[in-house]
Amino acid sequence: MKAGTTSLNKFLKRSLLMRIPIYQRKYNWSLDECKQLFEDILSVGNDDKRKTYFIGSVVVKTESDELIDDYLKVTLIDGQQRITTLTLIYCAICNYYKNINEKLCSKIYTDFIINDEIEETTIKLTLTKDDNESLKYIINSIPIDKEFNLNPDNSVNIYNNYEFFRKQINDDNIDIVMKGLKKLVFISVVLDQNDNPQLIFESLNSTGLELNKNDLIRNYILMGLDTKDQNFLYENYWSEIEQEFKNNGWFFDEFIRYYLSFESGRLPKRDDVYKEFKNHAKKFDKVEDLVKEVHKYAHYFGCIRFGKEEDPDLRKAFNSLYELDFNVTLPFLLSTYNDYKESLTNPHINLTRDEFIKIVQFVESYCLRRSICDIPTNSMNNTFARLAKEINKKDYYNYFVAAMVQKETYKRFPSNEEVQDKLLTQNMYSKRKILSHVLITIENIIGKEFVSTENSTIEHIMPQNMTKDWELELGPNYEEIHGTYLHTLGNLTLTPYNSELGDKSFQDKKICEKGFCKSKITLNEGLCELEKWTDKEIINRTKQLSKQLINIWKYPTKTARVSEIINHVNETGDIEEYTLDDFEDLRNRTITRQLFDTINIMIVKLDSSVEQVINKQYITYKKNKNFVEIVPLKTGLRLLFDIPLDELNDSRELCEDVSDIGRWGTGITRTYLKDEQDVNYIMDLIKQSYKYNL
Repeated sequence: MKAGTTSLNKFLKRSLLMRIPIYQRKYNWSLDECKQLFEDILSVGNDDKRKTYFIGSVVVKTESDELIDDYLKVTLIDGQQRITTLTLIYCAICNYYKNINEKLCSKIYTDFIINDEIEETTIKLTLTKDDNESLKYIINSIPIDKEFNLNPDNSVNIYNNYEFFRKQINDDNIDIVMKGLKKLVFISVVLDQNDNPQLIFESLNSTGLELNKNDLIRNYILMGLDTKDQNFLYENYWSEIEQEFKNNGWFFDEFIRYYLSFESGRLPKRDDVYKEFKNHAKKFDKVEDLVKEVHKYAHYFGCIRFGKEEDPDLRKAFNSLYELDFNVTLPFLLSTYNDYKESLTNPHINLTRDEFIKIVQFVESYCLRRSICDIPTNSMNNTFARLAKEINKKDYYNYFVAAMVQKETYKRFPSNEEVQDKLLTQNMYSKRKILSHVLITIENIIGKEFVSTENSTIEHIMPQNMTKDWELELGPNYEEIHGTYLHTLGNLTLTPYNSELGDKSFQDKKICEKGFCKSKITLNEGLCELEKWTDKEIINRTKQLSKQLINIWKYPTKTARVSEIINHVNETGDIEEYTLDDFEDLRNRTITRQLFDTINIMIVKLDSSVEQVINKQYITYKKNKNFVEIVPLKTGLRLLFDIPLDELNDSRELCEDVSDIGRWGTGITRTYLKDEQDVNYIMDLIKQSYKYNL
């Protein structure tokens, strides 16, 4: 690695080919950032006392082992945004000069924008995909005075920023701009083939150049690969992942959290997502396998959360659930969606389409009922992160129901009685989104025509503002009635004419031109038949609506089979007895099975009292205490030792401390076995853990 201070002009004047790797984020400088940079350039250009102006660092990696001389071909690791913006400024300067000083325009063009002596390409800077098309279009238009007709699929950001600089440069400031550009300097960091660009990149990010998780994870996955592999994985997988989140970018970070929760059964903290993803990535022998898995779950996420599911009934169930923003359920439903897809070809997973739809509906019912009953939500992250582990996939639906109905206290699935009792006095108006969802759903089930939220709003039948007419209507206890029942379900309805009804008396609300008696909304039909509106009528309507609510958002039926499952789980503490055949990676004569059979025989021979316990996700070996857990993987075994790393004699340094991250079993030191040549060495580590736990 070589580092030193250099000026922008000196850097760009070289015969230079800079490539932005495909894993880098797109050019995203805003007009505000461009405006600030331009003002800084003018400021330093105007200040004759100031000789230089520091603009940060630029990190490049040479693309060959050749010495750096007059010809430099590099990958731009960090500094893309600034170098691209400064290139746009030079393009704008050329555009200014081309009609008034063609010779100077040509010199700037060949010094800072193109390489006229290199055959491979003429442009110094190559961006990614759409950005590059826009930049090439701008650069190629300069010498021929071409009018802009930019392809809308290309980078509008590149074009807009170029247009900004083109309009800013004029006769009054061109000399100042040129002086300012000459003073720009930066720290140039040049990495060779032996340097790790990922470590440099992370170090820069940790010092304040903040990137989102998508940038960090994409770079972590692709940065260490050669250009061919980078392009293949990006074009075939990662670009499609980014497309899934194109209009919902902030959801990517949450998606990765949910994805990582499958194995650990807990949601990682947001600040720990990148670190835990890197730990997760170590489980894959091939980067492509990791990217394929993330790609698969990103597609599932789009089907579940973004309305991209092709099955209309399943899409309707998903949309209903996430209309209420119950995102906390996503870890479980991502896992279940994967199981549903695999059940089509895997005889060990029994989950039909109709059962999956009912599971989604019960998940919505669980969340909605808990919200109505004011049950704290802070436990739901872990509830849904762990729920998949409470299900025996051979009888998926019944185990799901069993898991839900036996939850207690703050995790409980509220009963019909609890919901109906709570609704009598619950302030539903404070839960506006749920209230609208409930009323509209009921209306669209019992109604004669579809009602959308766009043309209907919530109406208080007994108004929020008391009037003399309403005081007479309610009687001497009007204050108590108003305070108790104003925002309850029975006093709330839908109407497109909220402002017209206002604080009118009940009789006027019924018979006026926009009133309940002329309403097309079925929810309002019963109101027209009533002579008065008091606490009695409100309570009766609440009871009627609550019956409809619990029939739509149902409580799961506790069948004989569900009761049998609950009894079994309570008696054994496990959802079923497992065998080695329950592990997909141990069913066939794969390298994983061969390694497991070999190491298993060696472990049980340690002592006649060594016990093997087969759990759902891993196999435990113990005498008095656990000493090792084995997790079968597609290409080998993961082993967790119940011994601290510093107590283990690991001369080859194959182990790592995992005491502070999620994992199966009780082990706190992790390693992997993927080659038969390592069996004896791994067995020696197992023996150490065995003796440590005697």
